[in-house]
Amino acid sequence: MSVQSLPASAQQPDDPVATRKGAADWLDRIQQAAQQQNYEGTFVYQRGGYVQSSRIAHVASRDGEFERIETLDGKPRKVLRHNDELYTFVPERKLCVVERRQTRDSFPALLGASGEHVMSVYDAKLLGKDRVAGIDAQVVELVPKDAYRFTYKLWADARTGLLLRSQTLDADDHVLEQIAFSQLQTGGATGDRNAIAAGMRNLAGWTVVRPP
Repeated sequence: MSVQSLPASAQQPDDPVATRKGAADWLDRIQQAAQQQNYEGTFVYQRGGYVQSSRIAHVASRDGEFERIETLDGKPRKVLRHNDELYTFVPERKLCVVERRQTRDSFPALLGASGEHVMSVYDAKLLGKDRVAGIDAQVVELVPKDAYRFTYKLWADARTGLLLRSQTLDADDHVLEQIAFSQLQTGGATGDRNAIAAGMRNLAGWTVVRPP
């Protein structure tokens, strides 16, 4: 699905079918933008008193996705990814762990499933517009259809569909955790593709571990 402006059907909140389709379209845009867009920026994860900042660069190229994530707080960690191949670097131990990605739900690709699949277990609401990191956003709320899941609020870039912020809420609408971009540039990061690929090849001096 191309990343275009919000479908007209999503602007008809009184029509349940149109509302569902509009919300499902937004969820698909969020997932596809995370995989197909070029972007780089800084995001912050918060849960209780724990806060961690990370820097991300993502490149979508003809030979797949290339991504680099580096922690900015605490002990340094770096993760390089080409599609489902992950290289995690632990500098203080000169250790590199090479493994296959098991899930596809890491920020900003938090959904890991199609919009229709998500809406089989959640009701979605379009909550209007907001801004995150200076970027206009559409807010989507996911309310579980049972008592075993949390509620989520998602802020998606109104232009590209990229997820800008996600909140996990309890039954009383208290925020349990949040992850959000504090700075973001889209359409860039193309020069990082070669650097990421080189970092996955040049492992001299590192102890490489490949878990079974």
